[in-house]
Amino acid sequence: MDRKIAEAMVDTLYQVQRELGHTFSFDEVYATAVQTRRKTDLNGKDDDYILVLFENELKDLVMRNRINLLGKWRMENGLQMCQANG
Repeated sequence: MDRKIAEAMVDTLYQVQRELGHTFSFDEVYATAVQTRRKTDLNGKDDDYILVLFENELKDLVMRNRINLLGKWRMENGLQMCQANG
């Protein structure tokens, strides 16, 4: 990965943080970058694909964390995850 891609990834990171109001930890960014590189290589894509996938992976991470937090909160408060219409 060249410097241009790395700098663009940092720009993407800051843009996603502003957009979602979430500050990523170093470990989250590192793991997401490694996962992005692995997926890019597995799919036979070039470095241009990294930026698209990295943004998507960051957003997916925040969404998964929020869903898990909501589920934990509901369980702790004795609420069902889905309620049947009746």
